[in-house]
Amino acid sequence: DAPPPEAAPTPVAKAAKPGGGASAQSAALSREAEEEILRQRLLAKETSLRNLTKRYLSFAAAIESSTTEECEKLYQGLLKELAAYEFGMAKAKNLVAVNVQQVASYESMEGEIGAEMARTAAEIESLSRQLEEERTLRQQKEQYAALARRIQQLPPRAATEREIASLNVELTSMRAEGEALSATLSERSRLFSGFMHALHDLQLHLEHDAPPAAAPAAAAPASAAEAG
Repeated sequence: DAPPPEAAPTPVAKAAKPGGGASAQSAALSREAEEEILRQRLLAKETSLRNLTKRYLSFAAAIESSTTEECEKLYQGLLKELAAYEFGMAKAKNLVAVNVQQVASYESMEGEIGAEMARTAAEIESLSRQLEEERTLRQQKEQYAALARRIQQLPPRAATEREIASLNVELTSMRAEGEALSATLSERSRLFSGFMHALHDLQLHLEHDAPPAAAPAAAAPASAAEAG
């Protein structure tokens, strides 16, 4: 008889994330996964196990009651059934080993991905700082350029100094003219004050030298009386 079809293997449960004691967890997971796989395989192989048991019991019963040819036939069928069952068990163990290796590979890959993420984060932070510095430098350059344009619009320093010197000369001249005008005004004020004082004295002198107006009027009747 042909061996019955094998049941699909049960996938191994996912391993826990790597952390402290990862190797111990991996070993424990391997043992638990292997036991679980064997248990599932035994459950899946229940039909094959029953057929193997039946063939064994038939072969054991045939030894006592059947011919050698029949016993040989039953024996070969038992060997085929046993070989198929052993092949299924070996395949399940190999699947467990492959799954364990995959789990270890996944853990290693996860560690590498974590390290790469950390390096990428550090690189992003460094690039962010560099970008901020570049922005600051650019702003400073723009400010310097604007200041340089404003400075270029101003006249040269030599021309400015010449203009300042000219203004100082003009200011000195204006101050001298102001002082001269102030002296002239003071002199004219003094002369005018002297003139007014002399005029006042002249008026007083004229009033003092003029004859009184009442004396001629009194002398006229006296002359008239002498004539009569």
